Amino acid sequence: MRLKEGSIKRCAIFLYYDKQGIVDDYVIYLLNDLNKNIDKLLIVCNGTINEESEKKFRTVTQDILLRANSGFDVGGYREGLFQIGFDNLRRYDEIVLLNYTFFGPLYPFKEMFDEMAQRDLDFWGITNHFEVNPDPFGKNRYGVMPEHLQSHFLVVRKSMIMSDEYREFIINMKNPESYVDSICDYESIFQKHFTDLGFKGEAYCDSKEYEGYVYNPVMFRTKEMVADKRCPIIKRRSFFTDYNDFLLNSCGEVTVEAYNYIKDNLKYDTNMIWDNLLRLENMTEISRAMQLRYILPEKGVMQSYCLYDSIILLINVESVKHLDDYTNYLFSLSNKIKFVFFINGEHYKAVEKIIDIHSNAEIIQKKGSGLISFLSVFFRNLDSIYKYIGVLNIRDYEIAPPYSNMVSWEYSDWKNIVASNDFVKNIIATFEKNNRLGLLIPPTPYFGNIYEQIADGWMGAFPQVKNWLDKYHINVNIKVEDEPLVPYGGSFWLRREALNCILDLNMDDNEKKIELMTLPFIAQKSGFYTGIVYNENYVSNVITNEDYMMRETNKAVFKQFGPSYHKVVVERVKEGKLKETLSRVTVVKLKAKKKIKKVLPAKMYEKGKKIYRKLRQA
Repeated sequence: MRLKEGSIKRCAIFLYYDKQGIVDDYVIYLLNDLNKNIDKLLIVCNGTINEESEKKFRTVTQDILLRANSGFDVGGYREGLFQIGFDNLRRYDEIVLLNYTFFGPLYPFKEMFDEMAQRDLDFWGITNHFEVNPDPFGKNRYGVMPEHLQSHFLVVRKSMIMSDEYREFIINMKNPESYVDSICDYESIFQKHFTDLGFKGEAYCDSKEYEGYVYNPVMFRTKEMVADKRCPIIKRRSFFTDYNDFLLNSCGEVTVEAYNYIKDNLKYDTNMIWDNLLRLENMTEISRAMQLRYILPEKGVMQSYCLYDSIILLINVESVKHLDDYTNYLFSLSNKIKFVFFINGEHYKAVEKIIDIHSNAEIIQKKGSGLISFLSVFFRNLDSIYKYIGVLNIRDYEIAPPYSNMVSWEYSDWKNIVASNDFVKNIIATFEKNNRLGLLIPPTPYFGNIYEQIADGWMGAFPQVKNWLDKYHINVNIKVEDEPLVPYGGSFWLRREALNCILDLNMDDNEKKIELMTLPFIAQKSGFYTGIVYNENYVSNVITNEDYMMRETNKAVFKQFGPSYHKVVVERVKEGKLKETLSRVTVVKLKAKKKIKKVLPAKMYEKGKKIYRKLRQA
């Protein structure tokens, strides 16, 4: 059925869930725009919300249904339909079923509703997911995952709402007990079930040209969907999904390209995206999806902005053995930048020589406090003109052999933090351009025995970091499987506001060991993200090192176990079942090879190997 303009009545059921019971501004923005196109809004909350959030919801509707967090969006939609009642639903031309799992509208919903009203349909959605064969979950009634409209935004018209088939479907539907159940028993079958019964449904955004390339265009052709199809939404999951999904469908560019298009071309306030993501999601996952890496020139200024009187360099002096190695960096910087040396008493005389040369410098005694505790006190007494703080660490790098590794580590840190006066200007310009950037750290040093020391990134300290964050109610999302974004060498740049939430904190001696690991989470709690900064002249070094290490690792793994997709290999290694990725033939070959090698003398074995290779080539 088509709808007649001017007389269309719509009812919307909005399903909401938040593990912290908070309603962010992006939700209210979405619902305010939705309200311009509907006559009634029912909010169904899975779980609880706090008092302030309930007040927010009451600015858009008085109809709020609080229920237990069960049944996912499907269960919420179902209970919302029962709450309104099928007799009352017949008053409306369309019932809109939507949830909180996307940001938008990027374009006014009116544009979409007006377009869809002209189409002869019984139901519709914004986006679709193409058929997956075989069913990846092994639970779908059709044996495949059929092409389907996605349940984050579904619209059902009166012709279907009032049908016995739809009522029966809703009444007999069981609340899903898992995410997989919600996909297999509702979302993925909805469209096929009703089209097989003779009802007509389609997506607002026609994405047929992407079929065969991706299964889920709204996730993996995101910019094209927004820019070319005028898709009014972008999924929240685009910013934190498993990075393997990006690598299966792209080279990792999809989210950042879509975000930049939205930020540069549309009127949507992207701060609403950051407010929600930084409160709820994992910083490492966000960093990957958004590729929060900044490559800056050492010579030449990207932007003219740099107010030297807004900058402080805090130099944490742990050793003065090699102080002269650092002075070239320090004296290359403008005298207008204030230096503050954070020292133990025995280092005073050595540092005093620098003070005599650099007129805008001072010394502060440590008095036994750690870096975070010092910053907490330091910031409280700091003049408000200072917006950006560079922290530099001077260590005794002979304590961890081999000597050259530690020298290179210091080079890596300082080269990417204070390489030159121009580089510092470009750092500040980067902060100014990206208002949610709070912390800039140098790249992780993957070389020498440092690689072994850093290991999985947590260095065995995950429980301690988690306990510390819980202690101070820094309730951000951290995962043991996602390494933190840490300035391991102790050198970094930060925006002053990025540490707002620690101004009353103090670390004991045991907690000082993990203070650098807490930094990205403190910044996140304060509403800012962490980025990695690269000196333009250092990037080739990083790429060469990481490419070499990846290739050598792959050669070793694939030679022994055979090639496979990255995710499969990683999972098998984790499980200790890598050999299961091999074909039976390959396993037999490997076993035969080992036995022959044991029986034959070494020279004879090598001769036989050469003959075998020649025969294969022939």
